[in-house]
Amino acid sequence: MMMPKFSLFAEEECENRCEKLGDPLAGLIKHVDFTALATVSDDADHQDSVSADDTHRVRELKS
Repeated sequence: MMMPKFSLFAEEECENRCEKLGDPLAGLIKHVDFTALATVSDDADHQDSVSADDTHRVRELKS
């Protein structure tokens, strides 16, 4: 089994690796339309809340 390598400069090395990689979410902006995704998500959430309200009203009418 391989033993982990400890370094006095581990924190700095980690920061350097992260800087090299950059922000992976920034690359997603090229491929994903977050505005459209948010709109679809908001519409779906609104439909869920409307149907839940309708179900509540039907239960009140039956009571």
